[in-house]
Order: sequence, then structure tokens, then C-alpha cells
Amino acid sequence: MKVWCVPVNFPNPEKEPEQAEAATRFLRTMNGLTGVCPHESGNVLLVFSGLEDARQAKWKLEEFSQIPLE
Repeated sequence: MKVWCVPVNFPNPEKEPEQAEAATRFLRTMNGLTGVCPHESGNVLLVFSGLEDARQAKWKLEEFSQIPLE
């Protein structure tokens, strides 16, 4: 099975519980999100089964980010 991943910087639930809860609610609105995986860089990878869903999530996240996603 081939998957596509989008790296994001997720708030720490222990230090920022309100922001983590808001981020979780935001992630639930994404189509095709099949999993969330921690990464050794400290970021979190959002896993999508379809390329179009991953692209759509990347564009949606870039609207709220100050840095461009690869």
C-alpha cells in the first residue's frame, strides 16, 4: 500500500492543551486522513492513502503556516 505524508508541527498536549485540542479538531476535517505518525525530527506526519487528499491537506495547512511546505 502506498501512502503520502505531510509533515506538521503539532502542539505539545502537555504544555499547550487548548492548542492541541484545536489542532485535533482541525485534523478531523481533513478528507482521507488515515493516520498520524511521530517523526524523529519532532514533527508529526499526517498519513493519507490518496495523493489528492494529501495535496489538499498541504494546501489547507499552508494557508495557516508562515513557512512553505515541501
